[in-house]
Amino acid sequence: MESKSNGKRQLILHTATQIVLNNGFNSLTLDAVAKHAGISKGGLLYHFPNKESLIKELAQFIFEEFCFIRLVLDGLYYAQLLHVAPLEKERQNEVLQQLIRMTKEGS
Repeated sequence: MESKSNGKRQLILHTATQIVLNNGFNSLTLDAVAKHAGISKGGLLYHFPNKESLIKELAQFIFEEFCFIRLVLDGLYYAQLLHVAPLEKERQNEVLQQLIRMTKEGS
C-alpha cells in the first residue's frame, strides 16, 4: 500500500509533468504546481524544499515512466516478432492504445 506522503509526492510529480507538457518548462513554478495539485505551497515545500529538488525528482520520474512504457512496448514487439504473443492481436492493439492514451494524459 502506498503511503499518504508518497501518494502526495506522486500527485505533485504528475501535476508538474502536466504543467510542463501543457505550458512549457518555463511555466513550471512552485506556485503553479501547488495550485494545480490543489495543495498549499507549504505542503509542496514539505515534499520539495525548492524548485531544484522538484526538477531533479521530476527528471527521474519522467525517466522511470518512459522506461516502463518502453519495456511494455518492447515486450509486445518481441512477443509478436517471436510469435509467442501472450495476447491476441486485438488485445495487443488495445493495450498499445491504452499506453498511448496514458502517455498523452500523463497517466
